[in-house]
Amino acid sequence: MQRLHIKGEHAGAPASFVADEIIVATGFRPDLSMLREIRLALDPWLESAGSIGPLIDPNLHSCGTVRPHGAKELAHPEPDFFIAGMKSYGRAPTFSAGDGP
Repeated sequence: MQRLHIKGEHAGAPASFVADEIIVATGFRPDLSMLREIRLALDPWLESAGSIGPLIDPNLHSCGTVRPHGAKELAHPEPDFFIAGMKSYGRAPTFSAGDGP
């Protein structure tokens, strides 16, 4: 196994560590291709369920400030269709399992 030796500064002092694994978190974009044949209401900026877009807008909210929400906010025009969990937030980084969807 190869390891990555990282050297630099932290708080103005020399620092180093060895990493066994690197996890790249470059952002999330939901794959909605499987839903092309149904009627969706998506927030145009976040690609989240349309009604929760304003509730989870990362310009206004963080993980701890999103109010609990449920079926009404997660509903789409397709009868009895909901997107729940992380995909319901689209590209918004404010998802927290404690928020409710």
